[in-house]
Amino acid sequence: MIYQKRQIRKIIEDNDENNDEFSEKILRSMKRNKKDKFSILARKLGKHCKRESTENPEKIKQTKKYYIYQMIKDLKIYQIFQNRQRIVIFLDNARAHISDFAKDIAEALNIYLLYIPEYSPWFDPVESVWDIHKKHIKGITIESKEMLIEESHIIFNKKCKGESLQKNFKEKYLTSIC
Repeated sequence: MIYQKRQIRKIIEDNDENNDEFSEKILRSMKRNKKDKFSILARKLGKHCKRESTENPEKIKQTKKYYIYQMIKDLKIYQIFQNRQRIVIFLDNARAHISDFAKDIAEALNIYLLYIPEYSPWFDPVESVWDIHKKHIKGITIESKEMLIEESHIIFNKKCKGESLQKNFKEKYLTSIC
């Protein structure tokens, strides 16, 4: 189920347990800053309100994450994956890949995230495929987009598909990572 912004705002409003806490924060802030000018106080209170707003992109993102995780747990999807062979995914160190959310979801789905070291494309299987493509394409004059696509299919089917690439990758890289 994909939620629209309107639905997410409604969920935030309905499930916001912090309404009393938010009111207390505002009152404390007003007491603490009672000597400030009205414009300064308004700016400070505005910041508090923006943080708690249903329009706040960060709050929307957190709500989406929470509901995705809850959906995985509620639908018992994680139980299905716990009984299956573990999946290993190679990732670089992009922020989205190393987030706690990604790690939690991967753990729930019995996925092992294997992070390749920074600045080491030789450990990346996709980079190996690109290297094979570049070496093959280098010696050919490409006359059209269709020819490039056709050559790419040929290269992939001959040199990148099947056990040879997997075996080569296991021997060459996995032994040095693990």
